[in-house]
Amino acid sequence: MALRNQDHQVAQLIDTFVKNILAKGGGEEGILAGMMPYMQGFKGIMDNAAAGEMDMLASQYDGFRRFAKLLEKLAGGIQDRVIEVPK
Repeated sequence: MALRNQDHQVAQLIDTFVKNILAKGGGEEGILAGMMPYMQGFKGIMDNAAAGEMDMLASQYDGFRRFAKLLEKLAGGIQDRVIEVPK
């Protein structure tokens, strides 16, 4: 499936969110602390994106790329059991 206009809008929202955190001197912790409202939209993009489209959004929106990379890092830490998930 091709990306919808809505997917680009969500990517822009995520991009703005991350850039605002960074502009205020925040980093990964701040992004993690505030990312929950954006997760449903991010998942919607992942579910809708065809091969290469996530990469295209990531190249277009640096904040979106950082958000996605942070989630990838978090998932890897959970998979490797470096990060413990509360039961």
